[in-house]
Amino acid sequence: TGLDTIYYGEYDNFGPGAKTDRRVQWLGYNLLDMAQAMNFTVYNFTLGDTWLPQTDIPFYGGLVRKE
Repeated sequence: TGLDTIYYGEYDNFGPGAKTDRRVQWLGYNLLDMAQAMNFTVYNFTLGDTWLPQTDIPFYGGLVRKE
């Protein structure tokens, strides 16, 4: 099933509901560190910096810092 093959990564969430102690217990649920999360950014996951600029769609390719 999908729950047996899903990969769900969570990195540095904040705000209401951000505590991870009540998350699902799926095998594919992962708490990520910064290096792992960087693999899923626009720059690294979709190589968006090579093709998004020509679309004139505004984007930020890295991780966003919480204020």
